[in-house]
Amino acid sequence: MSTKSRKLRIGIYAANEFPYPVPAGNIHGVITVAGALADGLTDRGHTVTYFCPTESRTRAHKQDLGYHSFINLPISHTIPRGHIRYQCKSFYAQQMARDIVRYLRRHPVDILHLHNSRDALPFMHFLPGLPKVVTIHDSLFIPHYRFFMQLYQHLPETYFLSISQRQQQGMETLPWFANVYNGTDPNLFTFNPTPDEHVLFSGRFVPEKGIDLALLAASQARRPIHVVGFFDQRVELSKEFKQAITVLLHQPHVRYTNRADYTHLPQYYGKAKAVLFPIQWEEAFGLVMIEAMACGTPVIAFKRGSVPEIIKDGKTGYIVRTFSEMVRAIKKINAIDRRACRAHVVKNFSLSKMVNRYESVYDQVLTDFKRRR
Repeated sequence: MSTKSRKLRIGIYAANEFPYPVPAGNIHGVITVAGALADGLTDRGHTVTYFCPTESRTRAHKQDLGYHSFINLPISHTIPRGHIRYQCKSFYAQQMARDIVRYLRRHPVDILHLHNSRDALPFMHFLPGLPKVVTIHDSLFIPHYRFFMQLYQHLPETYFLSISQRQQQGMETLPWFANVYNGTDPNLFTFNPTPDEHVLFSGRFVPEKGIDLALLAASQARRPIHVVGFFDQRVELSKEFKQAITVLLHQPHVRYTNRADYTHLPQYYGKAKAVLFPIQWEEAFGLVMIEAMACGTPVIAFKRGSVPEIIKDGKTGYIVRTFSEMVRAIKKINAIDRRACRAHVVKNFSLSKMVNRYESVYDQVLTDFKRRR
């Protein structure tokens, strides 16, 4: 019996750093995707237990286990950013993972879906007889993420999923079970056929996102740019990097919006002529791309990570290899049909598409799990 006819009991855990939805002025793509999936599966009639902080709002059965989000703990405001803060929030997530194990021993589910591999996998030995689906959201081209997965790649009863084919190439020895692209609800992003003349950058101000290149490319293309983002306080950034970006943000062609509410992003996307995505690393997915295209806004991105799998070059944006190519792409952006951008997301990266795919994967996992037992 397939999952489309059989309703499942599904447990989902992402992280407890932020509640779902992620509050204004913060970015956490993993929580955004996991929360949307929990809601989508609930709407399909599955019994979904979403393990998340008490401040969360979800249509699934919320099980907070007494945990507030890490950012709302009084002590979290006293912990310095960088490695120490990373370790503290990771330990807090591990505590919740430990209590999830205890909860599931008393309240069994058919399948457990983890979106937090680094903090949850060490506890999965204590749930024998339960199939675990693990969506990897990290770039496995980064050595320390790859090392961690090497420790758990042979964990029994565990099925690893990627969010792009390129991500799998970062660790081809991991026993990948399937690939499921992230999705978003197109209804949250209004199509705008008549944008303004500026381009947009949205995201955290860290070197791997290429914020400096976006600002310089807009300047050379003689286009105004709207920047929506912030210096990530969770990351130790060099003084030189912060100073350089601050200077660029004060240039006359730049409009800067700090820490935007996620609910305002659709209007920012829709008003832009294009979104710049000059990533400097092997991004595993990149929600910005599909959110922008859902508004009809094409994306100009470097050929790194998942980009060739998400953008249709010359149809929904431009895939470029050099800074000069990005500048030239900005100048010819009017050749892109904004309706094609929207249609591309609806067809390939909608929330419905993602839920369909996960339902199919759950069905395959349960069939394989039964066969192996």
